[in-house]
Order: sequence, then C-alpha cells, then structure tokens
Amino acid sequence: MAADVEVKGGEGNDTLIYAGSGVAKLWGGFGLDLIAGGTGGDYLYGEGDADELIGGAGNDTIYGGAGNDNLKGDSGNDILWGEAGDDTLYGEEGNDTSHGGLGLDEIFGGDGNDTIYGDEDADTIKAGTGNDKVFGGPGIDKIYGGTGDDELHGGEDADWIFSQEGDDTIYGDSGDDLIFGDSGTITATYAATTDASTGGNDTISGGQGNDYIFGGAGNDIISGNAGNDVVLGDTGRAGYTEGGDIYTTDSSVGGNDTIEGNSGIDILIGGALGDTITVSSDAGETGYDILIGDHGRVTRGSGNNVEKIETTDTVGGDDDLSGDDGTDYIIGGAGNDVLNGNQGDDVLLGDNGIIEPDYVYGLANTITITDETVGGDDEIHGGSGNDLIYGQAGDDRLYGDACNDTILGDRGKIAVLAGVVVRVETTDTSNGGGDTIECGSGDDIAIGGPVDDDISGNSGADVILGDHGKVVLDDGTSDAHTIYTTNPGTGGSDTLKGGDNADILIGGYGADTINGDAGDDVILGDSGKVIRSSTNVVQRILSTDTDAGCADTIHGGEDNDILIGGAGNDTINGNSGSDVILGDSGVVVREDPDAADDNDIFTTSSTVGGADTISGGTGADIILGEFGDDDITGDAGNDIVIGDSGCITRGSGDAVERIETTNPQDGGDDTIYGKDGLDILIGGVGADTINGGDNPDVILGDNGVVVRNDPDAEDDNDIYTTDPGIGGNDILNGGEAEDILIGGPGEDKLTGEAGQDILVGDHACIKRDNSDVVERIATDFNYTGDGGDDTIHGNEDADIITGGVGSDNIYGHEGDDVILGDNGVVVSGDGSAEANDIYTTNPTTGG
Repeated sequence: MAADVEVKGGEGNDTLIYAGSGVAKLWGGFGLDLIAGGTGGDYLYGEGDADELIGGAGNDTIYGGAGNDNLKGDSGNDILWGEAGDDTLYGEEGNDTSHGGLGLDEIFGGDGNDTIYGDEDADTIKAGTGNDKVFGGPGIDKIYGGTGDDELHGGEDADWIFSQEGDDTIYGDSGDDLIFGDSGTITATYAATTDASTGGNDTISGGQGNDYIFGGAGNDIISGNAGNDVVLGDTGRAGYTEGGDIYTTDSSVGGNDTIEGNSGIDILIGGALGDTITVSSDAGETGYDILIGDHGRVTRGSGNNVEKIETTDTVGGDDDLSGDDGTDYIIGGAGNDVLNGNQGDDVLLGDNGIIEPDYVYGLANTITITDETVGGDDEIHGGSGNDLIYGQAGDDRLYGDACNDTILGDRGKIAVLAGVVVRVETTDTSNGGGDTIECGSGDDIAIGGPVDDDISGNSGADVILGDHGKVVLDDGTSDAHTIYTTNPGTGGSDTLKGGDNADILIGGYGADTINGDAGDDVILGDSGKVIRSSTNVVQRILSTDTDAGCADTIHGGEDNDILIGGAGNDTINGNSGSDVILGDSGVVVREDPDAADDNDIFTTSSTVGGADTISGGTGADIILGEFGDDDITGDAGNDIVIGDSGCITRGSGDAVERIETTNPQDGGDDTIYGKDGLDILIGGVGADTINGGDNPDVILGDNGVVVRNDPDAEDDNDIYTTDPGIGGNDILNGGEAEDILIGGPGEDKLTGEAGQDILVGDHACIKRDNSDVVERIATDFNYTGDGGDDTIHGNEDADIITGGVGSDNIYGHEGDDVILGDNGVVVSGDGSAEANDIYTTNPTTGG
C-alpha cells in the first residue's frame, strides 16, 4: 500500500512519531527506537534491537523485529507481529490480531475481540476483556482468558491455561497441559482452583497429552481426549508430582458438568450438582479409569499408582457415570445416580465409599462403604465383565448384565483375593432401600438387604439372598464354600426369581415370594445355610434360626428343586420335577459322601412352624409338612408325604430306602391328598385327613416306618407303625386302587374305596417282598394294647381288614373280604409254614 509518509530511522536510538491522519510507514532500524503512528492505518517496523512501537488510533500493522520489543496497538483493529526476541504485545482497544513470533513473548489482548498467536517458544498470553481467540503454538505457554467468552488453544507442548471469567472454549491440544476453566494456581508440586465464586460455562478439550483439567464454577463440558487425564468438573486440587493426591475442595460451588475421558487411564471427578461422566476408550484398550460423581479424593503413591479412591462429602447431585473397556472404578456419591460399567471387570458404588484398587490382579483389594444413611435411588448397570456392584442407601435398580457379577443392594462387604471374589456379606441390618436387582447372564451373587427387594436371577447359576447373609467362596477359612443367612428377625418381604439355571435362593425374614423357574433350584423361605463342595456342588441344605420367619410363597419351577419354607404359614408349590419340600425346618443332604447322613432328608425343630399349604406338582416329590396344621397335595407322580416330622433315607442315585416319622409327639392336624401316582402318605400325630388318589397308595394315619429297597436292613420293604398311644383321630381314604391303610392310635375312619385294599384300624406290621407284594399282615408285633374305636369300610373288592384294639365298626361291603375284628395275622404265599394262614392273636385284648 502506498503511504502518505515513509520514515526510516537508521542506526541509533530513534524516536519516530507521526501525528497525521494519513498512512505512515515508519522503520526504526538498528537501535532502541520509539515509534508511534498517527490516526491512520500505519505500518511500524522496529527492526533491530529492543524497540517500543505504538500504533495510535488507526488500524495499524506493527512489526517488532529482532529485539525484545514492546508493541502497543492502541485504539483501532491492529495487527501486531512480535517476530524474533522476547517481546511484549498489547492489543489495547479494538479487535486486534497479535503474533508473538520467536522468543519468550508476553501478549495482552486488550478491550476488543482479539486473536492472539503465541507462535514459537514459551509465551504468556492474557486475552483481555473481549471475546478473544488465543493460539499458544509450540512451546510451554501460559494462557489467561480474561473476562469475555474466549477460545483458547494451548498448541504443542505442556501449556498452562486459565480461562477465568466467561463461557470459554479451551483446547489443550498436544502436550501435558494444566487447564483451568476459571481461575487457579500452579506450584512446583500441585495445581488448584482459586476464587471458586466466579466462572462460566466452559467447553474444554484436553488434547493428546496427560492433562490436568479443572472445570471450576459453571456448567462445563470437558473432554480429556487421548492420554492419562485428570479432570475435576468443579473445584479441587491435584498433585502432579509423584505421590500427589487429587481431591475436590469446595462442596458448595459447581455446576452440572459433562465430562468425557476418552482413551488413556483417566481420573474423572464431577463435583457438586448433577454431572455426566463417560469414558470412551479405543477398541481393545484395558486401562483403569476412575469416575466419581460428586466430591472425592484419589490418593496416589509411588509411581503415581492409585492407592485409594473415596468420596469426601455427603452432598451431591444426580450423576450419570459410564465406564468403558478395562476395569473402571465408579462411585456415584449422594444423589439419584445412573452408573454403567460397560466392558471390563468394574467396581461400582451407588453412593459413598472407599475403594483400594488392585492393579495387579484387577478389581479391588478392599472396598468400604461409608455414610450408611446417605445416598439416592441409583440405577447401576454392570455391563460385560465380572463386576462388583453396591447399591447402598435408597431404592436402587441394579443390573448385573453379562458375566459373573456380585451385587449388594444395600451396605455390605465384598472380599477379593488376587482378583477373585472370595466372600460377600451384608453389614447393616437397618439402613437400605427397596431395591430391584437383575442378575444377568452369568453366575451371579445378589443380596438385597433389610427392606422389600425384588431380585431376578436370569440365565446363570445364581446365589440370591433377600435380606442379610454371607456367601463364602474359596477364602481359606472354615466357612469356605458356605452360604448362610445372618441377623434373623430383620428383613423385608422380598420377591426372588431364580431364572434358567440351578439357583440358590434364600428369602430371609419377611413374607417373601420366591420363584425358582427352570433349573434344579435350592430355595429357603426364611433363614438357612447351604454348604457346597470346592467345585460349588451343593452338599447340604439346612434351616437355621428356626423360630424367625414369616408366611412365604414359594414356587419351585420346572426341574428337581429343594424347597424349605421355614417358620410361618407358607404356601409352597413344587410345580414340575421331582422336588424335596419341607414346610418348616430341616436338613437335606446331597452328594456329601463323607457324611454319615449322606443323601438323607430330615426335619429338625418339631415345635416351631406354621400351617403350610404345599403342592408337590408333577414329579416324584418328597414332602415333609412338619409342625402345624398343614394342607399337602402330592399331585402327579409317585410322592412321599409326611404330615409332621420325619426322616427320609436315600441311597445312591437318590433312591429312597426308608421313610419314617420322628418327634412323634409334635405335629398338627394335617390334610393330605396323594392324587395321581403310587404315593406313600404318613400323617403323624394329630387328627389327620388323608386321601390317596387313583393309584396304589400306602397310608399311615399316625407314626410309622415304610422301608423301600434297603437290602442291608432286616426290615427291608416292611411297613409298620411306631410310637404306641401317640396319634389322632384320623380319616383315611384309599382311592381307586389297591391301597394299604393303617390308622394307628385313635378313633380312626378308614375307607378303602375301590381296589383290593389292606385296612388296619390300629397298629400293624406289613411285610412285602422285593416287588412290593404283601406277604404278611400282623397286628401282634408290639402294640396290641393301644388302639381306638375305629370305623372301617372296605369296598366291592376282596379286602383284608383288621380292627385291632377297641370297639370297631367294620364294613366289608361287596367282595370276598378277610376281616379280623381285633388282632391277628394274615399270611399270603411267603414260603413259610404259615403260608396262606389267617389267625387271631392276643385273645385278652380287643373290643
């Protein structure tokens, strides 16, 4: 451009001042020059040495030259070029463009909307009051945003960026940057926010290095991008030398921040209010990311390895936190939070707590839950991976998703050894919420806690406890491989669902509803214990704390289940499959070859229990009603039912060898229906009503023994009564086939209905061969003096009837019957000298 005035100073210290309104071109030359433009658009050239150049009122272009120059744009939209040397540039008024050039420059934007380029080397840039754009360029730059809505770029190398006031956009670019969305301070060992009361809604991108980013006040959007980043959404302090801790500072200041970690091992802390924090790693990356929704502290040791992750305040917002590939440590803090672990073995805490991570084996060395009454209604998704999930306080929704997860609805402990869970237990009997837990596709462990929880198993072999308890795996203690409830008498009314595999479900205290669904499930309505082998094969199931429990509803599902109701008036349905059902308390032994009672089933507490309603369903079921006035239906299949206490001895392959009553003086007035199948039905003490059904049944009104397939026993295949003088006034109905009915003590009513029945009013011993063919019926074996005034009806077929002691009423009806009014023996073809004989015994007893 042609100039109105051109002046060249030459060598020496020159003063060139243009006072006109035209366009001046002024060259200082060599020396310490003072050059000032006029009111027009001037061109000022400092050239050599340390010059001072002042643009004046117009839109000036200023070149500092080779020295350490001082450039001032003054008013107007100026362009400043520092060029070589350690220059100081002032844009001052107007929308200026400043270029630092080579050297350690200091650049000030001024009042307008300025554009500033630090260019080479380590520059200090202060943007000013307008909406400025700053580009640090190569070198370790210090950039200050000013009061406007600035756009700040760090450029190459490790920059310090302070955006300060305004809604700023910040890019760290490459290098290990220290970035403050608002104000801060940096020392030789740490960086920290200052003046937390002021700040804007900033957008920050860390770039490619290992960055430290502080959002400050306001609703900030922060992306760490590549590198191992540390991001605090609000206020805080971070030590960046070895062993430097990272923590939030002021819980009263902050905004609703959005933070993204990207690739690298990131530490992301949201701070106050409701934050959204995500990690989006490159495919296949397996870093250890840390996400804290509210206020927290990360303690680092040698090599800056994280030793402890913890929350530090009881206030916070509703956060949304999502991990990615690798092991993530995620703590929601106070508030109604949403946590997603996504891929990898993650540790997720819905509320407050402490995690001591294990970077050698994965997961954590120690997890401690704090602030038991503080927390929100959280939603937590484990994702794919073996996750540890803690819901804690509040009504939480917890989802295990894929792999083998460990889930605690409320407070508890999970012990991990070399990256493997070895013990899970609850720790608080009073604090918690009504949680909803879905276990996912793996072999999960889920424990609800003290309130009304809803827990579903899904497709894995799950262990589910509704209330309090412990699940011990291979921890090297005497409790290894044991599952048991704790804190009886406290708990909620839970809904538990097993899913599609062999599950273990324990309701605990409260009126629980439990569904096993598919798989060979183990279900306890109240308190209990399950002992497993080192390969997690169930060996023994037993009731504990038998006097604590409520009225549970239990459904077994499609396969061979073990169901124990516990205390309370329970409703139990075996559904399909060959089930073992205990109405109250007892022990079921399965595959425990070292135990003397291997494969046995027996009741325990004879004086505690409820009036249970039990349906066996389809399949060959074993049902023990125990204490209380029980209503029991065998349904389809060859069922074994004892109305009160009893013991079932089984051999290899779970083949039943012996059925016998125990605790003969304790029980209730039971109602038993055998229905379809070849049933064995024993009422026990009490006034029982027993109906056999359509197939050949064995029915004992009171106490007794039925032996089946026990070749080592002298009484193999025998049927006989026990405990004289103990029994009730029973009603026994045989049904439509060849039944065996023995009334026992009491004034019993026996009806054979159809089929060639054997009806015994009081006590008897019936011997059978190995094919269950009756060989001998005898009433004189032990208890000839005990019996009642019985009423016995045969049917239209050929029945065998013995009245026993008492004034009996016996009706044979149609058919060729054998009737003994009192005691006697009826022998069929047993191969003895008495074969086919019939004779009376004990002539001094009878009615």
